[in-house]
Amino acid sequence: MIKFFRRIRYNLMEENNTGKYFKYAIGEIVLVVIGILIALQINTWNEQNKLNSEEHKILLSLRTELIENLVKFDSIYTYHIVRDSVLNRLIDLDPKIENFDSQDSLILKADWSWTFNPSRGIYNSIINSGKIEYIRNDDLKIKIAKLNDIVDDYIEDEKGIMTYTSENIEPYFVRTFSYYKRQRTKKERAKDSINYLKIIPSREFQNQMIFLGFYLEGVFEEGPKVREELVTIIDMIDKNLESI
Repeated sequence: MIKFFRRIRYNLMEENNTGKYFKYAIGEIVLVVIGILIALQINTWNEQNKLNSEEHKILLSLRTELIENLVKFDSIYTYHIVRDSVLNRLIDLDPKIENFDSQDSLILKADWSWTFNPSRGIYNSIINSGKIEYIRNDDLKIKIAKLNDIVDDYIEDEKGIMTYTSENIEPYFVRTFSYYKRQRTKKERAKDSINYLKIIPSREFQNQMIFLGFYLEGVFEEGPKVREELVTIIDMIDKNLESI
């Protein structure tokens, strides 16, 4: 192709046709410029495809992790609801009316604590590596960046419950109630039943249950925010994936 254009230029020069030569030269320059622009456009298109592919991969991985965390959250949050229900039952419970096995079950459940432990491998990798910048949707990018703080606020409330339980509830329960690795004997059941009649209505027991309920209020305040953010970000990711 280069030899072909060179031959044309040579023939025009041989013919001493200056006008045609300059027109041809301008045309050749235009063709070169167009070729460069096309090459640049192709390069830009290829680079954009790479960016789109990277964004798609990041969002897909993050979506999988967030859905997994949403399932974990729902499970843990349900346990908090159950525990709150147990505390309310114990606060209102009349041990003279409630059967022994029910009381025993409620007391055991009142001592259980759970914490949300989300997977953050993909999330941390995206944030720490700066790959969050591959995400073009600024609203989504901001939501993702702020998610960690919202989750940490919620987990902090859960840890407060665990700390209060380990430092107050568990020592109190160990001092006050009897625990067995086997089934109780009839004598032990009778003894523990009498103990429940005295302990459950006591001011100290009631205060312990009430204070646990106070700690749970923080979980119930922050929990819906966590779930709403997870669902919102997942929905936003789905819409972005459709547009890539």
